[in-house]
Amino acid sequence: YTFEYPSDWYVRVVSGPIGSTTQTVIVSSYDEAQAPAGPEVKIEISATANPKNLSGEAEWKARRANAQEPDYSIARENVTLAGQTAYRLSFSSGDTGYYLPYQGQMYQIAVFGQTEFDTQINQILTSFKFTSTTFSVPANWKTYTNTQNGYSVQYPMSWPAARMDNENYAVLLG
Repeated sequence: YTFEYPSDWYVRVVSGPIGSTTQTVIVSSYDEAQAPAGPEVKIEISATANPKNLSGEAEWKARRANAQEPDYSIARENVTLAGQTAYRLSFSSGDTGYYLPYQGQMYQIAVFGQTEFDTQINQILTSFKFTSTTFSVPANWKTYTNTQNGYSVQYPMSWPAARMDNENYAVLLG
């Protein structure tokens, strides 16, 4: 996915398991290595494979319970995000969570902080888009097939291919 954010904001990626996610992108109005000098907002973007609860409400309640935070009232509504139907959970604390199911994963966008950053938050949310991870092979590419080992590789016409004497591998030069 991609998104736009203000040039004076900070972005970092936290790798490794956080809950059931493999990485989380954190966008913030302040450098998290230093104490914030004023109002602040933080946005966390993560994805969970094979979500069980497509509304996200149970995950947010579990997150709140793990953080030992008081029980907040929750308002849920359907919204459109990245051209997809998403669920927005608004908490009486002012925090907001967006849950966006996409291609077998649940993308979670959590917004924590001051409402004075609504313009910047809206910029990030409206620019959020999924990128294609599929690759289309151009029609004019050639195909090398190795029947002995049972595989094929497509390559540009301009690359010369040389089969080695033992036929266990080929060399593509490009």
